[in-house]
Amino acid sequence: MSENTHEEEIKKFFNDIDVNGSGSLEVVELKRLFGKNAETVAAELDGIGNGGNGDGVVSLDELQSFFNNIKANTDAAGKDGEAAVKKALKGLRVTLEKAPKEEVPPPAEAPVEEAPKEEAPKEEAPVEEPPKEEEAPKEEEAPKEEAPVEEAPKEEAPVEEAPKEEAPKAEEEVVDIPDNEETNKAALGLQNLKRKKDAKAKVDAKRAELQALADEEKKIEAEAEAAGVTDQTTEAELEEMASGPEADKAATMLQSLQRKKEAIKKVEAKKAELAAAEQEVTKETTETTETTETTEKPPEDLASAVSPRAQIAAAKELDEKLNPPTEDEAPVAEAPPAE
Repeated sequence: MSENTHEEEIKKFFNDIDVNGSGSLEVVELKRLFGKNAETVAAELDGIGNGGNGDGVVSLDELQSFFNNIKANTDAAGKDGEAAVKKALKGLRVTLEKAPKEEVPPPAEAPVEEAPKEEAPKEEAPVEEPPKEEEAPKEEEAPKEEAPVEEAPKEEAPVEEAPKEEAPKAEEEVVDIPDNEETNKAALGLQNLKRKKDAKAKVDAKRAELQALADEEKKIEAEAEAAGVTDQTTEAELEEMASGPEADKAATMLQSLQRKKEAIKKVEAKKAELAAAEQEVTKETTETTETTETTEKPPEDLASAVSPRAQIAAAKELDEKLNPPTEDEAPVAEAPPAE
């Protein structure tokens, strides 16, 4: 890992969590660290926003990417990113050592199916017919046409396929980890990182939309100019012109003028949306820095102030605020979290 100097320490920490030695971290293994928050944390680490591939498990690269993000965000806030990574590793290591080490079954391998063997068709020996005796020549008769003999198709016995064996599903063992300072700090760091990335992604989308509208505006302005419309042209002037001999030209110019005004209006509205999104990014960056400073408080202050459940609820509320559903999307009811 080129972005910080803790590559070997993170790799050793990864191997300590990987109880079954599968080379990836499953939810049941992450429960030793995050308890009931394990599924949420696994989804964040494995998500596209963290550089993951969304395959349902956490790889070593995805865990290293998480610590790289901690360092980058801390450096951006004007603090020591290396120290922040070291402190986060130390806290998670303490939590891991205190948690009971449960046995995790190895990932089951699906049985390999063998292709059925094809038997070569048996060749039947030709049956020799005895030679016919020569008869005395008779008067020539028209040759009799013999009807072709149709052979009945051979019925092949159906091949019975052996039933496929399903790989046994690994049973997840529930490990109830109580709230503590280090668990809350790690979960809160993930929540803040996601909120900041979502806000930045929204800004990038607004900028792309604004650029598309600006390009369209230039195209419409060029068409209006070709039709004879200038910045001083008014609708009243064109309506008066439409009553004279240049009615057709006036109608074309009026249409171009209206399209130009509409394009300018859309660009201005999109600029306002972009400005609001950029303010949201600034706000998220400030809140992330303030939250990072808050996590430096004594354990009793932190544990009483923010719990993992409250953090998850706050993150969902912010995500809905930043990415409201469109009119075509129906809201999806979420199932209550399992206790």
